[in-house]
Amino acid sequence: MNRVSEIGWLIVRLFPYLQLEAHLFGEEWAEKWYVLDDSFRIMVKSLEKLGKKIASAFINFVDIKFPFDPATCYHEKYDNEHMKT
Repeated sequence: MNRVSEIGWLIVRLFPYLQLEAHLFGEEWAEKWYVLDDSFRIMVKSLEKLGKKIASAFINFVDIKFPFDPATCYHEKYDNEHMKT
């Protein structure tokens, strides 16, 4: 179950990238996102209480490599001028 929880958390952290501009999904969505994010964090922390050393390492990984929140949005790396051939 812990691998599924960890993957679920990573997916939740990526949801904001579906927005084309910050806060596009609205405040209600942002509140629900924070509830999900906190729930996954609590779930992974509970593994630490069971003696799973990977839990704290995974939390650090998520915080460092997936620092996204509802203010995050997708941006093209190049503008349209660079895409013309």
